[in-house]
Amino acid sequence: MNDRKFVLEHLKTYSVKVAPPGEWFKLASGGKSKLYVDAKRTVLNRQIHQPLAALLYEEIRRFGHADAVAGVVLGGCHLASVVATYASVRSEPFYNVVFVRKTPKDHGTGHVVEQAWGRFGEWVVLLEDVLSTGATSRHAVSALREEGFDVRGVVALLDRRAPNARTDSIEGVPMRAVYRLEDLELSAADLAQIQES
Repeated sequence: MNDRKFVLEHLKTYSVKVAPPGEWFKLASGGKSKLYVDAKRTVLNRQIHQPLAALLYEEIRRFGHADAVAGVVLGGCHLASVVATYASVRSEPFYNVVFVRKTPKDHGTGHVVEQAWGRFGEWVVLLEDVLSTGATSRHAVSALREEGFDVRGVVALLDRRAPNARTDSIEGVPMRAVYRLEDLELSAADLAQIQES
């Protein structure tokens, strides 16, 4: 089984949840939905690290050179770390890892953007586990720009937006996804419930 199919089958089995009739999931954006994808249930599993990193790495490379990979706290942090490690082990271009908090740290330095002591360039690609509305990524792109980074692209593991709600950029930054909603192969009944929300 190839990496793409392997990771997708795990997402579908362990991460995708459809709420029972009359119930809803609360999203990070504050909205509610019949569909919830708890990607961490899949991406934190030891069998997934290498194939996941390979898939994300290929998407990142489509944006050309990058000096760093950034992860949105919490979902994107693990993604950034496994990709940077994957590239390092392969002796590919080395990436610094950057984490972007949703709010400033409430102690110490109060940083929103956490980064290494050595800054070896300004070009960064942002990673997100599940893109629902794009609000988290928009915030992260703005925070990275305030720190002087040039955000070259955004890569989501899963873009769960309906086809008519998709854009190919976030804050003017090109965006790509490894998987889209239709890759989950939900039943027609589940899709109808999701689209009604």
